[in-house]
Amino acid sequence: SVQVQAQLDDSTLEYPTAKLRALLRVMDDLGNSVKADDVPQRTLLSLMGSFEQAQRGFILLREPSGDEFRAAAAMHRDGSTRRIRMSRTIVESVVRRRSAILTADATQDQRFSDSHSVSKMQLRSMMCAPLISRDGDVFGVIQL
Repeated sequence: SVQVQAQLDDSTLEYPTAKLRALLRVMDDLGNSVKADDVPQRTLLSLMGSFEQAQRGFILLREPSGDEFRAAAAMHRDGSTRRIRMSRTIVESVVRRRSAILTADATQDQRFSDSHSVSKMQLRSMMCAPLISRDGDVFGVIQL
């Protein structure tokens, strides 16, 4: 008989556990939000708390007209109030493809080689994901 022994250590469990912890924290914050207007900011605060390496983040929501997105929440890790710049190329790609983008260095990522904003902002590691309703409509975007 052959015996197979799997070894689990903290590094094996760390990433899935961190993702689950982040999701639970966001769900808890959403459940504790009293006003709908508070949800984007509380969600972003939870995500920034879960992803400590993120230096800035934002949540965009689609305007009722359906043509444009507006910033519903934005923050810098250092608490500064300076404007957060975003790459329209990345946001439009996420909305068009209806799937998330994760990159270790956006300035070196071939998907964004033609994007002036990515190189100008010196975007490095970044994740950007669409917010999709049950009906399948993209109603927003989260980026860290």
